[in-house]
Amino acid sequence: MGFRFQTLDSSSLSEIGYDPDTKLLAARFTSGTCYVYGHVPEDIFLKVVGAGSVGRSFDALVKKGGFGCRPISDAEWVSLHNTPSPVPTVSPTFVDFIAVDGDTIVSLGFDRLCGALLVRFRSGERIIHQGLPGPLLSRLEKDPHQEVVYLQMLRDGPGTHWPVSEEQWDAYCRTPQHLTPMAFDGDSRAVFSW
Repeated sequence: MGFRFQTLDSSSLSEIGYDPDTKLLAARFTSGTCYVYGHVPEDIFLKVVGAGSVGRSFDALVKKGGFGCRPISDAEWVSLHNTPSPVPTVSPTFVDFIAVDGDTIVSLGFDRLCGALLVRFRSGERIIHQGLPGPLLSRLEKDPHQEVVYLQMLRDGPGTHWPVSEEQWDAYCRTPQHLTPMAFDGDSRAVFSW
């Protein structure tokens, strides 16, 4: 389907767009800066555009809603208007990796746009953990004991995680998106609907 955009009469936002297939919300502020927010439910978008004060509604529901976001360039903004699906045209700088000096985990990747965490274990196993709230990702990124915090989150916490192959991992790092496990192949790796 792609993005549908709306020009706004607001002192803080000039235009807003939403793609229901990818659950991405794009916002251009009157200052000229543009951001993409990930994993935003459509009802949030509809509440913002239908509000008496779009700016206040956007601030309360989107900015303070814990959705991952990142700034995008003017060229990326234009590409969202010109393509049916924005994911391949948005720069692939979605996932920020940090090294973890732990007994079990080698690195963590933070995808704030889709609310996902990519985990590479010392054993070579890789998993993608989705459905994590933004504040939880932020806490994990700043915590000096990331490994302990994450392993507890993996056991007790929110979201869903799946083992993935190296090819799926690389593909996700290039084009993050919400994944749906369709089946598991013989070696217990998820087969995804992309």
